[in-house]
Amino acid sequence: MHLLSGCVVATAVVLVLISLGAAPPAAVDAATGTFIYAGCSPSKYEPNTAFQSNLNSLLSSIASTASSTSRDGAFLSSRDGVLGELQAAAGYKLSTSGTVQGVAQCLGDVPANDCTACLAEAVGQLKGACGTALAADVYLAQCYVRYWANGYYFRSNSDNSGDDVGRTVAIIIGILAGLALLVVFISFLRKAYDKT
Repeated sequence: MHLLSGCVVATAVVLVLISLGAAPPAAVDAATGTFIYAGCSPSKYEPNTAFQSNLNSLLSSIASTASSTSRDGAFLSSRDGVLGELQAAAGYKLSTSGTVQGVAQCLGDVPANDCTACLAEAVGQLKGACGTALAADVYLAQCYVRYWANGYYFRSNSDNSGDDVGRTVAIIIGILAGLALLVVFISFLRKAYDKT
């Protein structure tokens, strides 16, 4: 009797696992707008300026332009479309701030409608999280949006790329340690060979 009930339980477990594997990807679709990361520059722009107007124009056109492009050459088409819309709307150049530039990208397997929705969500979160930052980026589960003032570049505080001397010293020490181990190993082999 116990053997039969064990088989029934095992069969039930296998059926549950198989049905979970065959479940529709609804959970994946729900994660389209899942927030992953936002980065905002510490420098701010003045509200109600031409920069803000051009930035708002850029951000509003990112999602609409991305959905109307094909997968092949989408970046160049999107860039040209966004810049064309900005130029048609009184230009994107500012006399003192330079240009407002931006980029948006969706994962390659995201349908156009989901890409548009994800980019719209990313733009909304970008505005909410970063406010008047001169440069900002937001990663969601299936898309990415970034903008910056031309000539402005920011690095996160955790980026230690300025410590090139420290890296060079570490590389040299590593190479010397490797050579020392090689010399010790060769001398050990030589002594072992001489004894035989």
